[in-house]
Amino acid sequence: MDEEIILEYFPSEHEDAHEDLLSKANFQKVAIVCMREQQARLAAETIRSRTGADVIIVSSMVAGLETDRALSCDVVLFVWLATTHAVFRAFDDFDRKKLCYVQGTGVASIIRSLERWSIEQLNLDEL
Repeated sequence: MDEEIILEYFPSEHEDAHEDLLSKANFQKVAIVCMREQQARLAAETIRSRTGADVIIVSSMVAGLETDRALSCDVVLFVWLATTHAVFRAFDDFDRKKLCYVQGTGVASIIRSLERWSIEQLNLDEL
């Protein structure tokens, strides 16, 4: 078989490789607001490895030092189902463009929410 037919059925790895959006997102600090510490910790490890950002976890039940630190982040991943109303109120004056709502409570939900948020931010910047 000639090279053209081989490439048609077995494309090279370079053609299938996709670019990791998070590695190019240029995050400095990311916060995960979630009382489910194990899921938040695993998501933080993944985000840290893909972005190089400092990732903090807010797992308290009330506003305080943890929420104050989160207010200075590039993005706050807010896991709605695993937080309290008191913590949510700490973000009343926070820039809503930097608040990313996480629908689920698992690691994949947290990471995918950040990916979707990043895509939306890129699209807004292009407008």
